[in-house]
Amino acid sequence: VRDTLMANYFGTGFCCSAFVTAFTLPNLLRRLFGEGALASVFVPQFAQVMQEKGKEEAYKCASMTLSWLAVILTSITIVVAAVALASVPFLDFSPKWRLTALLIAVMMPYCIFICLTALCGAMLNTLGHFSMPALAPVFLNICIITTVWIGAFFCQKGSQVHIFYAALGVLLGGIAQLALQVPELWKRGYRFKFSIPLDHPFVKK
Repeated sequence: VRDTLMANYFGTGFCCSAFVTAFTLPNLLRRLFGEGALASVFVPQFAQVMQEKGKEEAYKCASMTLSWLAVILTSITIVVAAVALASVPFLDFSPKWRLTALLIAVMMPYCIFICLTALCGAMLNTLGHFSMPALAPVFLNICIITTVWIGAFFCQKGSQVHIFYAALGVLLGGIAQLALQVPELWKRGYRFKFSIPLDHPFVKK
């Protein structure tokens, strides 16, 4: 439905191309820090700590990982968004790349929420809960569909302004996916505590 809606409103024009290009960057970070490299290291370590030292210590280690992840991704997001916005005046010769840079600045915060979502989902999977992590992508699609549909009423169909509604949907989708995991973790006794130690063995691993 999402792809059909995007095709209907934006076709294969440069707005859609700019959106896809801009969305690639936060998705790349998601593969590295969310569902890919980090998760493959985190899950066995988290499960091991839970088995050997108990749930409370495992939750403490999870909070440290989430804290570091949030700090690192926020820093990356600020730098990338700042560079993208700073490059806009130099891209006036190319409307597509100018629009891409603006969309990158809007959608980069998505990588923070989706990577935290992936890590929370990995925790829930380790705790034996699978439905909410599996449902998370549905909410991204719902948010994009909703904002694109709403945008069609307020701006010209398929315009540069309209594509920003789709970018807003991505951002809201990231927030919604993370919010979906929090109640399930809360039910299982997890309480996030911000902590970024440098010398903790779990963090080093």
